[in-house]
Amino acid sequence: MAGCNHFLSTAVYYVIIPKWLPAPGFLIYFSGILEIVLGVLLLIKKTRKLAALLIILMLTAFLPAHIYLIPGGAVHVG
Repeated sequence: MAGCNHFLSTAVYYVIIPKWLPAPGFLIYFSGILEIVLGVLLLIKKTRKLAALLIILMLTAFLPAHIYLIPGGAVHVG
């Protein structure tokens, strides 16, 4: 579901991308595709472990974007 939101609510994602990252539009769509593909791979028993590992790596890569939000007070919990 979150992967689809990258295409439906693109403006929301521009806010969380740090200014120092290049090509924010590309990153939004690329990460959306990545989330969708990895979600599908989780459903397939043969690719489940690899998908889980790649999701962990993806979430680790996204961590700076979430830390970037903290000083601005744009963090929403819940």
